[in-house]
Amino acid sequence: MLGKYERPWFERFDRALGGAILAGGAFGGAGVLGLIDPKNEAMSSLRKVLDGVSTKMTGLSGVHRQELVSAAHTVIAVNSVFDAYRDLLGPAFDRLDITDREKFRLLGVEPAGKDEAGALSALTDLNVPAPDATRGFQQNFEGPLTQFLSSTAAAVANFLAGLAAWPALSAGLDESWLWLVLAESCEKYVHHYLGLASAIPEFEVWTFIGEHSATRAAVEAGNARLAEALAAQTESLERFGRLLALSTPAQPQPDRSYRAKLERAALATLSKPLLRTDPDTHPVNARFPSVERGFVAPRYRVAVHDEQAVPSSEEWWASHTTIEEDIDAFLAAHLSGPTSTDRPLLVLGHPGAGKSLLMEVLAARLPASGYTVVNVQLRKVDADDAVRAQIETALTDVLAERVDWGRLADECGDSIRVVLLDGFDELVQASGVTRSNYLKQVRDFQEREADLGRPVAVVITSRTLVVDRARIPDGVPIVKLEEFDNPRIGKWLDAWNHANAATPGFRPLAPDDLLRRGDLARQPLILLMLAIYAADAGNRRLDDESLSQSELYERLIDSFVLRQARDKGRVRPSGAQIAKRVKQGKWQLGIAALAMFNRGRQYVEHAELERDLTPFTPAPEVVQRSSFEDPLTLADRTVGDFFFIHSAQLNERAGKPGRRTYEFLHATFGEYLIAEVTLNLLRAIVADEERRESRPFEDFGLLDDALLYALISHQAFTKRWPILDFAAGLFRALDPDVRTGVVHVLEELIRSVHQRVKHDRHPTYDPSGATLVSRVAAYSANLVSLRVALSDAGVPLHDLAPELGDWQSAVHLWHSGLDAEGWHSVRRTLTLTWIGQDALVVAEKSADNAHVREARLLGDPVLEGMARTGEFFVEADITSDTREQELLESLSRWIAMNTGMAGTRSVLAYDLAAFDAIVTELEDGVALNFGARRALLYALSREAWRLPRDLVGRAITHLMRYAPDATMASEMCSVVCAHPRLLDELGDVDRLSDWITGNRHNAPANLTLLWRARSRADGGGERLGALLEAVDAVARRLDGGGWGRQIYFPVDFFDYLTSAAAVNWVFDQTLLVTLREASESVLGRVEPRHFRVVVRRFLAGPAPGNSTLGFVKDYLSARKVDGNFPDLASALAALERLA
Repeated sequence: MLGKYERPWFERFDRALGGAILAGGAFGGAGVLGLIDPKNEAMSSLRKVLDGVSTKMTGLSGVHRQELVSAAHTVIAVNSVFDAYRDLLGPAFDRLDITDREKFRLLGVEPAGKDEAGALSALTDLNVPAPDATRGFQQNFEGPLTQFLSSTAAAVANFLAGLAAWPALSAGLDESWLWLVLAESCEKYVHHYLGLASAIPEFEVWTFIGEHSATRAAVEAGNARLAEALAAQTESLERFGRLLALSTPAQPQPDRSYRAKLERAALATLSKPLLRTDPDTHPVNARFPSVERGFVAPRYRVAVHDEQAVPSSEEWWASHTTIEEDIDAFLAAHLSGPTSTDRPLLVLGHPGAGKSLLMEVLAARLPASGYTVVNVQLRKVDADDAVRAQIETALTDVLAERVDWGRLADECGDSIRVVLLDGFDELVQASGVTRSNYLKQVRDFQEREADLGRPVAVVITSRTLVVDRARIPDGVPIVKLEEFDNPRIGKWLDAWNHANAATPGFRPLAPDDLLRRGDLARQPLILLMLAIYAADAGNRRLDDESLSQSELYERLIDSFVLRQARDKGRVRPSGAQIAKRVKQGKWQLGIAALAMFNRGRQYVEHAELERDLTPFTPAPEVVQRSSFEDPLTLADRTVGDFFFIHSAQLNERAGKPGRRTYEFLHATFGEYLIAEVTLNLLRAIVADEERRESRPFEDFGLLDDALLYALISHQAFTKRWPILDFAAGLFRALDPDVRTGVVHVLEELIRSVHQRVKHDRHPTYDPSGATLVSRVAAYSANLVSLRVALSDAGVPLHDLAPELGDWQSAVHLWHSGLDAEGWHSVRRTLTLTWIGQDALVVAEKSADNAHVREARLLGDPVLEGMARTGEFFVEADITSDTREQELLESLSRWIAMNTGMAGTRSVLAYDLAAFDAIVTELEDGVALNFGARRALLYALSREAWRLPRDLVGRAITHLMRYAPDATMASEMCSVVCAHPRLLDELGDVDRLSDWITGNRHNAPANLTLLWRARSRADGGGERLGALLEAVDAVARRLDGGGWGRQIYFPVDFFDYLTSAAAVNWVFDQTLLVTLREASESVLGRVEPRHFRVVVRRFLAGPAPGNSTLGFVKDYLSARKVDGNFPDLASALAALERLA
């Protein structure tokens, strides 16, 4: 069916599985779902089937192969269930003579016909959860696939129950027979899957996603070709190419075909050096490894985009994903799967993470026999062009002739077409166009191509921080490239040292030399930069313990600036000239860094940089590299040829003027330069003050800080704290007398900041367009944050402001003058701390809410106390409406002062009247902010049982006017359980039900509450029963993370699982893992008799015994039962004694 079979393999495979696989005429002749049929055990029958389909299927590649692979997986999943029933019922099952059409129908699908196309369509409609790049074999099996097998087993059971023969067939079955069917289905699925994985490469690759060593070993043991592919090196994705080559026919392409030309162009990349520079600007006397030798495949994280995803946030990635290995297996699984042509794959990384190099290697390693690859560098295309036109532009650049995409796609109909769109961030930055819908345009392009019968896979790369400018369609898989770990740094250094073994005077680098530099060495391009620095014998060694982080950055930048100053030009300059050029070059680089920072960006456009440099740089001589080139601008001379600055240029083809932007490869280079410029200017002011002191009879007035003010009065340094860390490092390296002078100057400038005159001596320098108030605010905040950063123990407040009121005025200035991000960063990092009556200004990050931090920064304890108390009642949607504010006061007073009545249902008349007045105000249209509504619902969850039902109903009716808050599902459920009859009296019961069922993490708590309420005498009617069933269904839906470890998990849930109400629960591995995690904090309070019953149900179900043993041992430990319990029998014996 899937081609490339060998008779010896099938004979081994037949023995392994005990029967034929993928038999039945390849969707023709025998039934579709009979492709795997234990009845068909005769080898002669198997050979007959294979011989009949080999001509049709052997050598398949492209989309049709993907469809068949997907169909094969569906077949083994569905038939695993029917095979389990056959084992349970014996020959009697075959006598039921269930047809394929009936099998489809009981699974909710109506096949369109008996031919292959109809069968494929029906198999697709079954939506069997299959492994893919984002969810490998083991994760898929333990999650959605087991749930599918469970629901399918239940559907078959319901179908069989409707047959006349069923009562007789089921007479001898015990109550656990359905669990036995599920356990057997899981076992057969794994059995069939491993068999397919030993022959079909797509199934092989899926076993590598998620690192499950046992599965891998089983697959490798049965396939010599796979073992050979896995032995290939992973650094340049050679293993990736070999894995995909296993599933593609070895068909040579015509030498002059476009496909062959694209392959040759892509393969040429592997022999090129990692760094491709102009020989005249080569940064060091060293050899660079080739791409094939020097590319190291990175680790990665992966997620599937949904409305909660924040892929531009490092914190989101860290809290929602784990680091994965084997990106080659991931890419192979993605590009060989059907979802690759449905939606794009988005690859994210920081500057220098290796995104572009990964795309080049990917293009080179994809086997041309099965894939046609076009690598599109988006910086070279027109941002306004459609995706198809951008692809055709790239084809013209690569093939040196105009090529129509449609013609190429039709020529390559037997392959998977792959388009790599490299540099979405450059498209955005260099074009100045938002392009927020670009990913949707790409997906639309894929859809149109699929409609034309030529599906195409697309991979898009982007810088992580820029991706927030794109609207990412839900369902798009996202990969984030991770920094190098220690082994990868070691592999890269092996390539570097090997390439330079014959270089005269070369100093080999060891991993420990670089790891002393912290995270800086973990970015591939920065790692290369460090290696270049270390290759210069004149530089201090990286393993020098006395080399601080600030000094390392200083030396890194100095070494490159020095090389530019020394080596560029026809005549070698003198030592004095070199020193002057170095100072000028670093000054201009500092202006470039400030040009980016002062605009609130991490890049700057060419024209902007030129405009910023002009006021601070003498008019340059006109410089031309040749008579055919335009004169070099200030911006060109500042950033040109510097390795640590990345230039993005749109439309650099075809002689267009284009639009250039500049960005540091790593943000910390710009942050260091800003710190260096700032410290140098402060030192200049110190020197000027000393000069003034030598002329005591002259009145100089205020310190001359005009240049410092011009450059650092646009953005708050606290937005980028590394600036302040670098400043502190540079400060510590100064002589003690100079440090004292810098501190004195800073404090004097802080105290006199309000006396600055409106006249600006550098009016043409205006990168931010900020107002005078904003600039004075930014300048004041930066001076204070600098002074605090230069102190190890905080700064006494009286050194910065004569009185507390003066300090508070400065804080209010920051609040009014800084932009929202700047004010937030100041409030987040600076605060006052008190030692007795003395206040210190310190840098201290706090988890307090913004209003509390502001009160602490102001030194206002009354405001701080009110902010801390009121934060639970107030959210951002509050208004200044007087009635809303008064209602909020009434509600907070009622919650705080409501008098309890010794556990009785009684309520003081005063409290009842107060709450009635609150509800009446709500009914009259007075608003409550989200925080207050949440506080009201919390209060009702506690008090509803002793309040009149009609009054509670009125309050709930009002709350239901707003969008349901899923985080408050348990509180709403508690209110309903206090008065179950509300379900019969409230109008919009469906909305109330959606609220309670909307949070599956709280489902166990809600389920227990509803079950207890249902058991009471006043337990409500049919609606409560229906709600109970709905929550039960939500709680049983364990795919995608289960309930998690959470504070809402109730001890009584174990009691529920032992009751007759839990009849639909399947006690499988998924439930066991979920229950074990969720109940960790309450396990010691579970009744032993209830826990014993639950364990017995797991033992009767499909959950593996070793997992059950772990759960029992957890329980015994929580109950303080001593013992080792090496096996399940000893643990169960201890549990029996406890019960």
